[in-house]
Amino acid sequence: MIPLDECIFFQLAKVYQKANRIVAERLVQYNLTPAQSLVIDALLIKDNISSRELGEILIMDSASITGIVDRLEKGGFLRRETHPNDRRANSLVLTDKARALEGVLDKIVKESTSELFKNFSKEEEMTLRRLLLRLRENE
Repeated sequence: MIPLDECIFFQLAKVYQKANRIVAERLVQYNLTPAQSLVIDALLIKDNISSRELGEILIMDSASITGIVDRLEKGGFLRRETHPNDRRANSLVLTDKARALEGVLDKIVKESTSELFKNFSKEEEMTLRRLLLRLRENE
């Protein structure tokens, strides 16, 4: 049996949990989860898109997207409108409440990233980012 500290899957899971906790602590005052803030960020970049398009952008399955979107809609952060090109589909549109958080969310991401990498040099941070991207793209 591989010791947990040598198991890459265990290590990645623990880093994810730590990063998620760091961001979640800063988002709680806005009644948002890290996943919800990712959806808002994606829609700030490209608004008025379908759930399917959002799932493709965030590389998330439709069940996950639907749950997150439902909670954001209930919280008043977005609304569903008839898609302009396909009446059978809905477009996701941010509300003013969500748009008002743009600078706040940027600040939270920057602060959280700084906390996560506080004991790393800039070079080490960039190396880790490159390696994680390579790992994600490795097929």
